Formats: sequence, C-alpha cells, structure tokens
Amino acid sequence: SFKIKSLLIDFWNFDAKPFFDYWSNLSDFLPFLEVDFEDYRSMNNVLGVDAILKKMIIWWQCSHPKSLDFINHREQKLIALRQSEPKNQKVEKALIQFLEIKQRLLQTSPLLEWNEALLQPKPYKGVFPKANI
Repeated sequence: SFKIKSLLIDFWNFDAKPFFDYWSNLSDFLPFLEVDFEDYRSMNNVLGVDAILKKMIIWWQCSHPKSLDFINHREQKLIALRQSEPKNQKVEKALIQFLEIKQRLLQTSPLLEWNEALLQPKPYKGVFPKANI
C-alpha cells in the first residue's frame, strides 16, 4: 500500500504535473503548429482527432497572423471536395461543422494579442522540444 502510494505520488510529481504545467496555455501549442496548411500528419501528431479544427481555433484565439488564410484555405478545400463528391455525407457534415465553427470564431474576439515570441517553444523538463514535428 505504501509502495503504491509512493509510486502514484512520484508519477504525479515527476510526470503528470510537469506535463499539464507545460501544456497549460493555448499559446504553448503555437510552435508545433507552424507547419504547411496541408501538413495534416504533423497537426495530428500534436493535436490528435480534429486537428485541423483545433489548429483553426488555437490560431484564431492567439491572433495568429495567418489564421484567416488558414480558415479560407480549409473552407475552399472542403467546398472543392464537396463538389467532387456531392453524395458524400461525411464531406457535407465536415463542411457544415467547419462553417459553424468559423462563424463562431468570427463572432469571437481572440484571447491573446499576437507576438512572434509565442513561436518559441519553452523547455519541458529542462529540454527544448523540437517544433515543426
């Protein structure tokens, strides 16, 4: 019982807490999202499921200077995909979801003012992680 408790405390102090402290702010993701608009793999590596929508939201909330370009690029891709696959319900659903999120974002003021310094990754456990995975 003492050993289990000790292991849990160590896990919290040396792994879990530092991890959540590191990713405590939306802007912490920015250095890892500076990839080409079409680099879905890198976005998925950082953000997982629905990475494109998450990137769109993070960039908007952080006032990223390319956020509108990214939003417009993605919208055009979805519209083109719908035109090439008009009966694909997944594409239609993705476009509707995208447009709803876009509308909400455009009605929302960003949380942060843009600053180039936000693109510098901060150290995790004393080591600087590689950005642009």
